[in-house]
Amino acid sequence: MREGVANQSQGNHDRAEVIEVKSTEQAKLDVDGSSQQWIELPEVLSVAGPVAQALKPGQGKVLAKLAGLEAAALVTVPAATLVKIELAPPQLALGQGGSALLSVLGTLSDGAAVDVTAQAGFSSSAPAVVSVSPGGSLRGLSPGVAMITATVAGMGAMAEVTVTAAKLISITVLPSTASLPAGSRLLFKARGQYDDGSQADLSASV
Repeated sequence: MREGVANQSQGNHDRAEVIEVKSTEQAKLDVDGSSQQWIELPEVLSVAGPVAQALKPGQGKVLAKLAGLEAAALVTVPAATLVKIELAPPQLALGQGGSALLSVLGTLSDGAAVDVTAQAGFSSSAPAVVSVSPGGSLRGLSPGVAMITATVAGMGAMAEVTVTAAKLISITVLPSTASLPAGSRLLFKARGQYDDGSQADLSASV
């Protein structure tokens, strides 16, 4: 967790270190002596005793003073970076002529989730079966299976799309009735009925 080189003054034994702390992580700043005064940059760091808590990207300085001596630590909190993407839903079925919308969900290095659909590029392994537009909009053109690939910052994710020859004849919202207390949430789904008797979850399409 700690990076950098300590610069020590031979005259007063002052010490300065550069420490990199990932957001949501803590770094213990050890300074010789038993009674230190800790100073923080509140927007970047929160300091409780010898423990610094990263709050947001930036650089903060922590000082320790004891018996007329002073030591400094520069703490860098790097910005979170994108480490993984995935397509949602990863599998879906469309009737011929049907449409759906894919989302690209990213995971940052600090564990946070973010929607990166707007930054993604899309392609279809079988454009004659499924077409895909910027933003992840799909349309089933002919029966078959196509793999849809999304790419963001050199990372890729795939979803499998099956197009059936069946025609959509009705849709149902589930649950059909609900009692919802104020302030609560309920996830609805849309299910499609096709003329060949098959059914499919169309929640991503409506």
